[in-house]
Amino acid sequence: MEEKLRYAGARNADFWPLALFDIAFDATKDESTILAGERDIDVLFIGAPYPNKMPLLARVKKAFGRRARIYGASTWKWNVWFNVRHRVPGWIRPVKWEEYVPLYQRTKIGFNVHNRGDYTVGSYRLLELPGNGVMQISDGGEYLQSYYDVGKEVVGYRGADELIDRIRYYLDHDDERRDIALNGYRRVMKDHRLKLRMRQAGELIERGIANRGR
Repeated sequence: MEEKLRYAGARNADFWPLALFDIAFDATKDESTILAGERDIDVLFIGAPYPNKMPLLARVKKAFGRRARIYGASTWKWNVWFNVRHRVPGWIRPVKWEEYVPLYQRTKIGFNVHNRGDYTVGSYRLLELPGNGVMQISDGGEYLQSYYDVGKEVVGYRGADELIDRIRYYLDHDDERRDIALNGYRRVMKDHRLKLRMRQAGELIERGIANRGR
């Protein structure tokens, strides 16, 4: 992205990603309590079911059935298309914003798929899942490392087959799942909170002003 911006004539280019908003997690929890409580949802995806995401969402739903829950900003027309086109045994129900955190707190594994693959890595979901103690499996390839220690704080995947295999593995290896979930939580709390991101924005602005002055 920096290379493309400079090609287009930008003199300065800085990486300032999204952040975990305080409303998107339970601030009363900490490392000792974030994984406490029953997590009765094995697999979860919350997000808009764009057409390019539908094949992967369908594969996961078919592989895990009722164990996989998919929610999103959908209508009955989207659901009809999803069911007819991909033969999915289920209905994508929209959820209100205030339902997100309670759902996350009940979830073991959340999977992430970005709307344009590797080149749009950095969705709110990338931060909200670990911020609520959910072990995350995400696309993103090499760009995941901009946010997390891959393999320790998040698990990557390439394609539906690998995603399904990794979901199955971590559902069967609960201690490993919990370790990754806790490590991801620690990283989000340390490096990806909104208050830190705003401070970083101030530093970028100050540096930009100083450079312009020279």
